[in-house]
Amino acid sequence: MDPEALFDRAPDHEPAAAEGRRVATLPGRVYPSLAPGYFLTGLTPEEWRILEAFETQHLSTYVQRCTAWRQRHQANEQVG
Repeated sequence: MDPEALFDRAPDHEPAAAEGRRVATLPGRVYPSLAPGYFLTGLTPEEWRILEAFETQHLSTYVQRCTAWRQRHQANEQVG
């Protein structure tokens, strides 16, 4: 977790858990809102806007990569 990369401070947080789920990250990627075992609280409206802009930009790229991988995988299944 590195929310300070976006906010210049460590936001308040509280313990959290999601039964049956786990956190996984890709090496070399920044996940400012991903805090394993914690729920970020106390973000200002401006910090929410910053976080939303960051995740929207990176999420779009991630979804495109996943879609391309799935299409390649499905094409390979049809050939094999």
